[in-house]
Amino acid sequence: MKPDELPDPIALLTSALAVMTSFIQTGCPRQGALVRRQLDVLQSYPDHLLPPPFKATARRLHGDWDLMLLGSAQCNAATSSTLQ
Repeated sequence: MKPDELPDPIALLTSALAVMTSFIQTGCPRQGALVRRQLDVLQSYPDHLLPPPFKATARRLHGDWDLMLLGSAQCNAATSSTLQ
């Protein structure tokens, strides 16, 4: 994305947090993927538009989110096999 095409970083972070909350409530994989994309976009901002510590936080959240999604997928697989 070109810098002039990037959404407002605060709005994007707010959206990511709202979708994270919704994902926790519903487990919808599309919402999980959306959060990953939003965190990817936050990491891609130029330093003059988003301070490096903020981008580092987005990078850390992305890693934590990936681990959470992996755990969620494993839990769903275990639940499915138990129910069959």
